[in-house]
Amino acid sequence: MITIKKTSQGFTLFEIMIAIAILGGLMALFYPIIRNYQKRAAVQTADMTLTQLKTAINLYKTDTGQYPNSLQDLVRKPSAPKAAAKWVSEYATEELVEKPELEYRRTPQGKHPYELDYIIEGQEEPRSAWK
Repeated sequence: MITIKKTSQGFTLFEIMIAIAILGGLMALFYPIIRNYQKRAAVQTADMTLTQLKTAINLYKTDTGQYPNSLQDLVRKPSAPKAAAKWVSEYATEELVEKPELEYRRTPQGKHPYELDYIIEGQEEPRSAWK
């Protein structure tokens, strides 16, 4: 009886290429789905952040009688004496107001008393607090 010894214990090049092709196909199939979830999560994060800040800004206005000059006024006592005298406590956390995606500016002559935008990477238009 003749026995054949198998000398290699690894995979053949063909088997490795098949495995890579299958993985590539799965990645191509699932990447758009995962990317869509990431975009939706970014929009939901922006909307929640804007809602929290809008509430904090309105509480600040109720207490001090004016809108903050910057988002930092929500965290630290403002330098304006009139607003500082009526300032109660922190209206937002430091982490919330220091997000680089946020843009805040007062617009007394505009349609709204202030503009609050959240810039989402990959989108042309920022999310606005005034949807």
